[in-house]
Amino acid sequence: MWAFALEEAGDLHRSAEVARSVLEEDPMDDIALHALVHTYEMVAARREGREAFREEGMPPSLFAHHIAWHRAVMALGWEEGGMEEGWEAVVWRVLDDVLLKDEGRRAPATPLAMADASSLLWRMMLVGEGGGEDGEGEDRVMKRLHALRKWYQEGGYEDMHSTSFNDVHMLMCLARVDLPAAHRALASMRRLAASAGERRALNRRGRGGSQRLHRQLRNWLVCQFFRLPFPPPRSSWLQRGWCAEDEFDGRESFSVTTSSDFSSSLPTPQSTNAKVLAMVGLDVGAALIKFVEGDYAETVRLLSASAPHWHLVGGSHAQRDVLALTLITACLRNRTDLARARRLLAERAMEKDPENEEGTWTLLRQLEGQGRREGGDWEEKGCWEEKVYTRHLDNAEI
Repeated sequence: MWAFALEEAGDLHRSAEVARSVLEEDPMDDIALHALVHTYEMVAARREGREAFREEGMPPSLFAHHIAWHRAVMALGWEEGGMEEGWEAVVWRVLDDVLLKDEGRRAPATPLAMADASSLLWRMMLVGEGGGEDGEGEDRVMKRLHALRKWYQEGGYEDMHSTSFNDVHMLMCLARVDLPAAHRALASMRRLAASAGERRALNRRGRGGSQRLHRQLRNWLVCQFFRLPFPPPRSSWLQRGWCAEDEFDGRESFSVTTSSDFSSSLPTPQSTNAKVLAMVGLDVGAALIKFVEGDYAETVRLLSASAPHWHLVGGSHAQRDVLALTLITACLRNRTDLARARRLLAERAMEKDPENEEGTWTLLRQLEGQGRREGGDWEEKGCWEEKVYTRHLDNAEI
């Protein structure tokens, strides 16, 4: 877990060292392997990341399936324009292990596993995988999407909203297979987000009643214990601490909570998620729906505005990367956002190891060559490299 924390904090070198030291003692430690795979993904060392995972001898677990998901994501190759040859069966098996119960599902159907499946199917859409000229591939994708939708709807996740992470991944599925259901889920998310302000008002009013009495009783007991006068002098350390506590409670804390007679801050999953939805979740969810509807300009607007707060959605850097890929893809398909696409790709390439990001640099060079042609004749010969045009325009309906 330390290695994983180091990776999420950006200390990739130390993270890899810690993870490898654990794996030297126990090659089957899936937690250490998970941290190492994350490190490989952050520097775009996809080949090393795929080869690090060996299924032989690995005990079945939720983490084992999640690591297999990481390997499938690395095999998709967004920057390279599609799935690497020979990895198609691996990608489909990651999906089928959780979605096709009647056909030998092996992994437990947990919210994390379903979020992984939803994200993987969305990433396949972004690179144009799973279509196929004869429609067989598309039928294959839709079968998995319907199984995923059934799981979300039977579990009541459309109205549960325990975390924005689950909500966002649910919409990745619903928007593609049941657009009315996606809009209903988004409306339910809006209602919960609207309750955030109401809960804050209730909390502030609640402090004037029984909560204030409880705090006064606590303060009196503290003074009795330390043999101090009650109330203590304003210059005392205790009074200064209580003043700071009152000042902190007067602010709008991040955790939007329900009132209680015994605490001014007892968080519940839904109440905490209400504010996350209001800050970022609603924009991300709406952007995913707009992407499926083909409104790429609105997708770009919503994702760009919410990007500074994506970390509040939850998940790891690698899991949230699907939002960055969606934003860049929307910029490319919008045809008028090439400048933004070039900037995002340049930032993305600089964050990775340059030796591993050949695909990103290639795509960036292709866009740089067209930088002066924004708003021109997009059908003119030479305006787009064939690979870029095919991936991000012809696949817009997949």
